Amino acid sequence: MKSHAMKRAVLAWGVVALLLLLTSGPSAFAATTAQSVMFNSTLPTEFVIEQSETWAFDSPTAWTFYSNAWDGNPPTVTCTGGGSGGCQTAPPDPGAPAPIRSKVAPIANREKCTFFNGGTLTGTDTYTQTVNVVVNSGPQAGQGTWKFTYTYNIAPNTNPVAPRTAWKLRDSSGDSTVPVEVNGTIAGQSVVQNDAKGKRTWNRKYSFTLLNPDNSSRITDLKVTVSGTDSNGAPVYLEAFPGHTVDTNPGDFEYTGNAGTNGVIELLVPGPAMVSDILLGNATATDGGKDDFTQNDVVEGFVHLATMEPVTFDLGPGDYTVTISGKVKGTDGNLDLSFDVTQQLTISAEDCQ
Repeated sequence: MKSHAMKRAVLAWGVVALLLLLTSGPSAFAATTAQSVMFNSTLPTEFVIEQSETWAFDSPTAWTFYSNAWDGNPPTVTCTGGGSGGCQTAPPDPGAPAPIRSKVAPIANREKCTFFNGGTLTGTDTYTQTVNVVVNSGPQAGQGTWKFTYTYNIAPNTNPVAPRTAWKLRDSSGDSTVPVEVNGTIAGQSVVQNDAKGKRTWNRKYSFTLLNPDNSSRITDLKVTVSGTDSNGAPVYLEAFPGHTVDTNPGDFEYTGNAGTNGVIELLVPGPAMVSDILLGNATATDGGKDDFTQNDVVEGFVHLATMEPVTFDLGPGDYTVTISGKVKGTDGNLDLSFDVTQQLTISAEDCQ
């Protein structure tokens, strides 16, 4: 197994992300290409204005009050393909992947008022992850696409919780509005499948670049809107057009494409996975394929991270939808793709709702 050390970049929230798949374009060799884009933001989802104080729900802190782990049982194993006599002898268990941290988010958000007022957490959930192992050589009985499915459980690990647990005091000036800052980071995953016939030195390569050949950004038309109604029922619509910068040496970070796909999604590594593991062939795509392009093993030059300039909206009590939209320029002659990601925001007066 290849290894490489990189400085880890910490990304917050991970609630919103966009997955964009591009078909193959003109090339000097037969190839299939795919691309994904991930957007992460640190926007809080809940605020409470209580007398002279404004409190913000700290969702990542709330996640730590729940266990999130593989149940320890052997995986469910299935197999397809393999030809006549295949799918008989399973390969070794590849091991359970790391838990998906963001799976805790909806549970913690549902219990936000228990965190605010104090009480007993009751939220639980179960989910699965599947690891594909493709065997196309060796004894016929072991050949096929093997799927190992692991089960994970989420449950409270601390009870009861005291009032204002996982809530942060943002302001005590007595203002009737909350300055809501919207910011975020953007990352992209690209994959090229080499479909050329005959001898070839690599089959698949991944990269995480966001620049055009002239070093301009492939991200354009960024826009942030806030829409909804205030506590009096009056409509609210605000918009801003932030800029962004692209860091060409951001270090390592966790990548997850979880907002939708189209096309041949089997080529993509859905995550969560560290970008270094994807580039080094230690993370597996949905179809079981891995990066085997050795020239990207040095990592530098193959990973970019864009940061959107923060914008602030002064909002009173109400229910709002925050939308971040933009466009990612296509590569290899493909069409540009537009994206938009949304987050719900609630500002309550006097009590958590």
